[in-house]
Amino acid sequence: MERIRYILLIGLMCLVWPVMAQDADSIPARLPLFEEMEPEVEVHQSESVNQLLLSRTMGVERKYEAVKNGFRIQIYSSNDQRVAARESSDIAEKVRNLNLGLDVYRTYNAPFWRVRVGNFRTQDEANEVMDELKDVLQKQLPELLETGGIYTVHDEEVVLMK
Repeated sequence: MERIRYILLIGLMCLVWPVMAQDADSIPARLPLFEEMEPEVEVHQSESVNQLLLSRTMGVERKYEAVKNGFRIQIYSSNDQRVAARESSDIAEKVRNLNLGLDVYRTYNAPFWRVRVGNFRTQDEANEVMDELKDVLQKQLPELLETGGIYTVHDEEVVLMK
């Protein structure tokens, strides 16, 4: 038993001795951390690419600006998870096919699926278009008017054409 202790003590000393024998100048005072390296990533992208991404329409040059606190027209909102995802997709596609010249947005913000159209700076602008939209929907998609109210809503960020 004494012999095993002696062997373990010698083995431990063999492992610890190289660490203790190191010169203090050879060990950095502090190892560099990833956060201290401050990695930088720069994305260089032309203005034409930005405009293309905003327009979603190839070949059409339009100037856009992002506006905080704008308005959109909400035409669908539901939290019925069994059917809302499918219904919102169908409604968004039907409204896009009407070619009204309005951007159509389908979003999910738990637990609601929503379909909104347009980008407006003021609620008055949105209300004017909403009245026209109701007339078009009454003629071409009357079932949309039956599912719920169509009204203007505040939106955190809308994209307006300059």
